[in-house]
Amino acid sequence: MRVTTRGRHTVVAAGAGLLLGALALGPALAPGFVLAYDMVFVPHPALSEATFGLTGMLPRHVPSDAVVAALSHLAPAGLVQKAILLAIFVLAFASASALVPGDRLLPRLAAGVVYAWNPYVAERLLLGQWALLLGYTALPLVVTAAARGDHRRLALALLPAA
Repeated sequence: MRVTTRGRHTVVAAGAGLLLGALALGPALAPGFVLAYDMVFVPHPALSEATFGLTGMLPRHVPSDAVVAALSHLAPAGLVQKAILLAIFVLAFASASALVPGDRLLPRLAAGVVYAWNPYVAERLLLGQWALLLGYTALPLVVTAAARGDHRRLALALLPAA
């Protein structure tokens, strides 16, 4: 199996995104939960009617609550939260670096850093808007898929925003 330069760059970009996420989040990766405005994770989230917005109340966190509750059945909720927060940086970094044409690594890494860590991302994290940031991570992939007219990749790229 032959690994292309682009494939290696994607792996390097994902690793750099993970490192950047660890540096940016720092103490937030310690055991326990991070509570910040809209980011409220609980130890044992339940799948209920409220999780799916079926109670008649305003469904503010549908479907993100359902996704977190489902993932929390596979791993502890605190770990799910940390994985989601790190995934924001990994996905943003890797998707932005993939948008850069050519095979040079340095411009790809620069694009990843600028896209994954900027005032917009910092502010949204402080406000606890992790679900919005997951959609943000996919924007470079959406642009690429739309420009190529690749409907299957476009649907996959829009998945985090859903």
